[in-house]
Amino acid sequence: MVVNEGWDVEPTYTGMYLQLSKKVIEENRFLFKTYLDYGLHEALYLTDEEVEEISAVFKLMMKYYESEKQNFNVLLSYVNVVISLVEAFYKRQFSTDPKQYNRVVTDFQQSLVEYYNQPAKQLPNVQYFAEKLGLTANYLGDIIKHFTQKSALENIHEFIIKRAKEMLTENRKLNTTEVAYELGFEYPNYFSKFFKKQVGLSPKEYRQELIK
Repeated sequence: MVVNEGWDVEPTYTGMYLQLSKKVIEENRFLFKTYLDYGLHEALYLTDEEVEEISAVFKLMMKYYESEKQNFNVLLSYVNVVISLVEAFYKRQFSTDPKQYNRVVTDFQQSLVEYYNQPAKQLPNVQYFAEKLGLTANYLGDIIKHFTQKSALENIHEFIIKRAKEMLTENRKLNTTEVAYELGFEYPNYFSKFFKKQVGLSPKEYRQELIK
């Protein structure tokens, strides 16, 4: 583990960074959240108070590191504090400017509608919509979760179920296999299992209930 302060860039800039070996990350994967994979354009902007808070933890870390006590678990605990603070600060950032991030949610939902306004060759995934919106999948997912209280994948699944119900209800000429293919399912059996898990009824049973 390397803890360092300051680096040479133009224009002159001072700051702190924490460098961890790949082994440390792999052995302590539970510490490392999705935001560590955010893109450079998805930065966290700290308030003055947050800068002071983060700096205080770094100073404690540096003090312990330079004392040469070298207790790895203590240093790892400081890392955990830093990561937890960053997570809290990102949530604060999402809440500080809700209009900006609500626009991301709206664009995601609109992209989902547009995806199914044309023939679906396959089931959509979070990565597809993230690339369409110029974001990383983790960043998009965290914004969606923050504002809808459900993951991006859950939102996608809910939309697919809604569309499936509409097709089963409004287009009786389509059998369940054709509905599955229209929605982008490669295997109709998977569609039936997916639908039953979400709704509690198979597509055929759902149609039969409508007839009753």
